[in-house]
Amino acid sequence: MTQIVRYVVESNDKYTIEESFIDFITTTKKTGQGLAEEILKKLSEDGLEFKNCRGQGYDNGANMAGKIKGVQSRLQEINKHAQFCPCTAHSLNLVGAHASRVSVRMLKYVIQALQHISENSEFGDGFSGAQSLLGLINVEFVYLLVMWDSILNQVYKVNITLQKSNISISNASKIVMGLKNALEEMRNEGSENINILKMSGEQASDSTFTIQQELKLEYNQVMDTLISQISWRFEALSNNANDFEFLSGFHLNTLSIEDLKKHAADLVLKYSSDLNSELLNEIECFKYQGEAIIPNLKMA
Repeated sequence: MTQIVRYVVESNDKYTIEESFIDFITTTKKTGQGLAEEILKKLSEDGLEFKNCRGQGYDNGANMAGKIKGVQSRLQEINKHAQFCPCTAHSLNLVGAHASRVSVRMLKYVIQALQHISENSEFGDGFSGAQSLLGLINVEFVYLLVMWDSILNQVYKVNITLQKSNISISNASKIVMGLKNALEEMRNEGSENINILKMSGEQASDSTFTIQQELKLEYNQVMDTLISQISWRFEALSNNANDFEFLSGFHLNTLSIEDLKKHAADLVLKYSSDLNSELLNEIECFKYQGEAIIPNLKMA
């Protein structure tokens, strides 16, 4: 594992967020419990008290992000303030990977194509190889290709945005939720496009459904998997955004004093060892001072 620490540096009344690579953690453990123990051991060796940790971030693999037995869950049992925030780009990749597994027909075509290539020597000739592969293409394949193109086009754009170094948690959460809304709309409307395909309506082999009906079923299964995976894989990100987004320039500019104080009071309650009720007065003052001294506060 790679050990990277993010921390706040105070110098001459100025505060900056720094990030430093510390070390590689050698481990043979694979379970959430085992990895959590290794992390705590290494932090202790480095003289870093875990009770002062206010966040933890990993990829979104089950052993790291699991709600019950994952590393983040094990560590939060020790320090509830060590809020988990997953790697958003990796999480989105996992969403797509899980969705692709339920697209049985597309996997079948990919496997057939790979087998065909491996079993035929003529693929050394590009032209003959292309002609041979054309024999595997039919209306089902074309539909699945179009279906995945429309899905991956949406996912790709979001993935690129999530990898920007200056993106905030609040904006990342909104972009992911925007993707979820787009996929839900595609789920509700997109499968109707199958009706325009010119199919004979024959039954698929070993099935009581027609090929058209099976394509609709597969489309819906893929979309449902994408939507459900986004919901739970980005739940932690959404929770963190909800806690802190009232501090963004947009919300400081648009929310009422009453609403800002409510959000501040909730944050004080959650981080009672770090904050106190003085934050409510400070947020009221800063709302007006910020508008006066920070140009385009709404966009900050």
